[in-house]
Order: sequence, then structure tokens, then C-alpha cells
Amino acid sequence: MHTLFSETLVKLRKEAGFKTAYSFYHGNGGQPVLNIAYRNYLLMEQGKMLPVFQRLRKIIIALRCVQNSVPTNELVVAWLRTMAGEESFKDILAPILSVKTAIPGLSPLHKAVGQALAGNKYHITPQQLAVMCANPDNYLCYIALSLDSGAWSEQDLIKKLKLKAPAAAKALKELTAVKVLREVKPGFFACPFARSMIEMPQLDILDETLRKKYVKCREAIINSGKRVCTRTGIIRADEPAFRNFYPLMSLNMSSAATYSITERTEKSAIFAVTGNVIKIRDF
Repeated sequence: MHTLFSETLVKLRKEAGFKTAYSFYHGNGGQPVLNIAYRNYLLMEQGKMLPVFQRLRKIIIALRCVQNSVPTNELVVAWLRTMAGEESFKDILAPILSVKTAIPGLSPLHKAVGQALAGNKYHITPQQLAVMCANPDNYLCYIALSLDSGAWSEQDLIKKLKLKAPAAAKALKELTAVKVLREVKPGFFACPFARSMIEMPQLDILDETLRKKYVKCREAIINSGKRVCTRTGIIRADEPAFRNFYPLMSLNMSSAATYSITERTEKSAIFAVTGNVIKIRDF
């Protein structure tokens, strides 16, 4: 029998692009990251088990929910309603809680785009990320092949990416071992999820060493490029209310994937699209 918590958990999991409980659990690193056995997570989705409150944080992060945002509040309130029971929640907890349960300003178009993108996501696992970020050569090979639907030979990559032969051979072997690449025919490699929108693991639940390696590799490749467009604005806003903008910003950033191509053209290039919200001062 499903509960309000289990129904909300499944809904948010699907909205994050994870079609199954298995893909969500293992796509986020499984037991070492979530600190939950797969069977226990499955029982949560089936409404047969409620997680202890302290474990909600990692589940929320793995669902790509922003802290204090509407989806986060929705899951926490569902947990409280399920834990306390509807009558106790109404009489005891509801009077002291004030939470929002709707996302203001999220248009039907944005919802449609979000649903379309969620169905075409590939989630990189922490184990795959560890190999991708083991060194700059691995990361560069991953970036290049994940953006191209064709098959590349080792010699082609050495020439195009300006890699040394031993480094290229090592990168191809290691990336293939964790299924980031696939050897489609002897000596030729391709990325099996090149046509998907790629989602990295959430930094907040990664091992600190791996998080630093990923940030270092990503910043190095972005800094090696040339800035072609910048838009910056400074506003004053109520912080709890403004957090509801974060999912909208994230969706707008992800919509850049609708321009993504996987075949070379005369003017094709690799672009980095970044988005930041920076809190300057309390004021």
C-alpha cells in the first residue's frame, strides 16, 4: 500500500529523470553514497518503509532538489504527514508549519520542457566520475566523445585533442572499463549516451576528494576557452522566496541541450554554459 511519502518520492524521482528505483539508487552511487541498502530504498517507494529523518537530506540532494525549494518542502511535508498520520499532523504539526506547495511562475512551457528533458537524461555515477576525473586526459576524452555520435580511432583522438599516445590509450581503456565509452569495432570508440542530456552526480553528496577533482577538471577545461556571452544582474530578494527561482534557472540552463548536436559541422564547437546565484550580503 502506497503512502503520501512514497507517492511523492516516486513523482520527484521521475521528474529528476530517473525512470526506475534501480536507476535512481545506483545512478547516485548506491549504498556508499546514500547510506541505504537498495532493498530498503525499494521498500520506501512501495510505501512499506519510512526513512529515518536524518537520511532525508541525501535523498533530497540525490533527487536534484534545491534546499528550501517547493519540491524539497513537498517531500518533507509528505514525510511528516506519513510519519504522524493525517489527524495528528492536522491537529499538532500543521498549525506550526508554513510551507509553500506550488512553484510560482513555472509556465506550462517550462513544465513541458522539463518533462521532455527528463526523459532523455543519462546520469553519470560517482564511480564513472572518479575515472573521468582521474586526470585531465581522461576528462578531455570523455568531454569530446560524449558530444559526438560517431566512432573515433585512437589516432584521430591523439591528433584532434593533441594528446600523447600513451595517455590516449590509457584514457580509452579506463573509460571503456566503466562504460563511459564503448569499443564499437576494433580500435574505434564511441560514447553510448552521446545523444542524451548528461547529468553529473550532485556535488553535495560526493566524497570530498572526488568533488575537488571534478571541480578542478571542469574549471580547467572552461578556463581554456573564450567567453562569448555574459549576462549578470544584481537584485535584492527575500531569500526563502527566491529559492523557488533556482529550479527555474536550472531548467533554463538545461534547455541549452536543445541546441546540442552530435555531428560535426563547418562551425561546430564545444561550449560551456554556466549559471550561478551568488549571495553577496545579508541586507
